[in-house]
Amino acid sequence: MTIRRYEEQDSAACRGLWAELTRWHRALYDDPSIGGDDPGSGFDGLAGERIWVAERRGSVVGFVGLVIRGRQAEIEPVVVSFDVRGQGIGRSLVETAVEAARAEGVRQVKASPVARNSTALRFFHELGFDTLGHVDLLLDFERPKGYWRERERLAEREFRA
Repeated sequence: MTIRRYEEQDSAACRGLWAELTRWHRALYDDPSIGGDDPGSGFDGLAGERIWVAERRGSVVGFVGLVIRGRQAEIEPVVVSFDVRGQGIGRSLVETAVEAARAEGVRQVKASPVARNSTALRFFHELGFDTLGHVDLLLDFERPKGYWRERERLAEREFRA
């Protein structure tokens, strides 16, 4: 596997990976409207100089973006094909982005996985993202009972995720 900078010819593969991620989010939230009619279109505004791709056997199997604002950065997004998850590709992508942030003098790097995505929460925690910087709490008037998962614990309180 090789981690390298994003190039324009990677666009279709990255768009396909974004669509795969969108379909997973649709299943995670049981909401077929996530991502709209074109689930790959969320990638369209991302292409830039701070994207790295993971290439394996000539195919792009993942990518990571890094958004820097002053002395803070955000890992956004991390996408790895479901076919190759669990093989260290996401870890390598995030480590590449973190090193790039460090080289640019960034003071903090954040990741913002959705609260329901326990796999992503564990993934980032294992990579050292162990400081809570911000938590969004919602009062949801539209979602039906049962939409949110019950009993997520934080600060000795139960929440829905």
